[in-house]
Amino acid sequence: MFHTKWENPEDSIGECLCEIRVKSRPRFFWAATGPALELWTTEIQGKVQEWLNASGKIFPEPVGRSMYMFGKRKEKAQPIILFCGEKDSRKEAMEIVNDGLREEYPGVITGERSLPPELGSDFQELPTQ
Repeated sequence: MFHTKWENPEDSIGECLCEIRVKSRPRFFWAATGPALELWTTEIQGKVQEWLNASGKIFPEPVGRSMYMFGKRKEKAQPIILFCGEKDSRKEAMEIVNDGLREEYPGVITGERSLPPELGSDFQELPTQ
């Protein structure tokens, strides 16, 4: 699927949190700052909660979610909403959010992994929308 390019990604990139492998190629997670972090805190974070609440789904395990910048290079990085926690719960939460996100925020992608990037690399493959 084609994703809209995030304008000036370098303005939204903070500290590098970890490197993972996607299809055996390195990808990086950076802390979101600037415009990406502002979009998360003022708009998307609340919408994500609305979409999850509207689904009526009760998750048996907690699912963490936050925004990061993700990519192979800073110049091509995109904001990513990362869902973390137990595998089935995080995947289901991500699927619920994907439809609304694609419509309203085409430059933002989603992903899921067991641990947040702040806790380091577990070299888990990261499927993205």
